[in-house]
Amino acid sequence: MEKAANVVSGFIMSMLFFQFVVAPIMGFNVSLLDNFIITFIFTVFSVAREYLWNIFVRWFHNKISVMHTNKILYKGEWNE
Repeated sequence: MEKAANVVSGFIMSMLFFQFVVAPIMGFNVSLLDNFIITFIFTVFSVAREYLWNIFVRWFHNKISVMHTNKILYKGEWNE
């Protein structure tokens, strides 16, 4: 729920910030629909990037954990 609220609020804030701050300063004339589409595309890529990093970090953490466990089991650190 927290992640969904974060994505939705970020989407709305990004869209409004671009439409009313960035576009006027840069001299862009962007329709609300175009702004929505652009912001949606960047949001999708951002969510996908976060998901892929999450998968990688979990895989890496699991690999390190297994290596550490194997080191303990097979190097005799549990043997007294």
